Amino acid sequence: METASLTEMDLVPLWKALADTKRRRIIHLLGEKPRTTSEISAYFDVSRFAVMRHLKVLEQVGLIKTRREGRLRWNFLNDELFRRIQSAYLDKQEDGEYRPGEILNLLARHERRRGTVGPPPEQQPLRLNLTLNASPEILYRALTYEIDSWWSYRIMVDSKVYLEADIGGRFYEVFRAGGGALYALVTYLKPGEEIRFSGSMGLIEEAASHHIQITIQPQLQHVGSSLLQLTHRFPERVNIITVDTFQRSWEELLNQHLKSFVEQGKRYQASI
Repeated sequence: METASLTEMDLVPLWKALADTKRRRIIHLLGEKPRTTSEISAYFDVSRFAVMRHLKVLEQVGLIKTRREGRLRWNFLNDELFRRIQSAYLDKQEDGEYRPGEILNLLARHERRRGTVGPPPEQQPLRLNLTLNASPEILYRALTYEIDSWWSYRIMVDSKVYLEADIGGRFYEVFRAGGGALYALVTYLKPGEEIRFSGSMGLIEEAASHHIQITIQPQLQHVGSSLLQLTHRFPERVNIITVDTFQRSWEELLNQHLKSFVEQGKRYQASI
């Protein structure tokens, strides 16, 4: 991608990445200097996770690169790629907003020319298995009534997350300043063993539903332990970046935050 000329590139992923105003603002911020993820998050009134999702999209299409130094994650522009599109991409308007410029017109024309030939390949479900040192009863309660204690991926930093353990129950986030977002609705429930829910899962710009199934089984060879199995079925037409983001998100949520909560009683605390 970096060695091809602008007109020879597969521009569709780039077009989609640059279509979002927040991502264009991130590009502008990194154009001034490299910044850590925390520094970038300070410029937006959304959660750190929401900013990380935007950064991941930009990294996937090659617009930015990242580097870790200890606990810090540095983000900086991919100069080689950005140099070829910068003059056509980013103009600041009088009202302070950032418009895409001629490059987005080029990308839009390219996407229209491409069209689609036949349906996209079916996206396979995401599956994760995790053994936890907690009984099925403790684990089920953590997944439902106590989900706010460990659920870290929120739209707003200062919020509460709820999952109502009932058929038709809501999985939702309430913002402290007012308002909120519906993640999904419970479609199947077997207390202590299984829960299923369907919805946009916080992707408020998308109408398609994700289908999540979580089952809990006792580990007979290890008394007091449970096997958690998660299956995430995606909408028919889903961006590979969305799949990758959910893969990383579920791994961190379950392997780090849920595990720390049920095994050590450690509650999630947002980094503001």
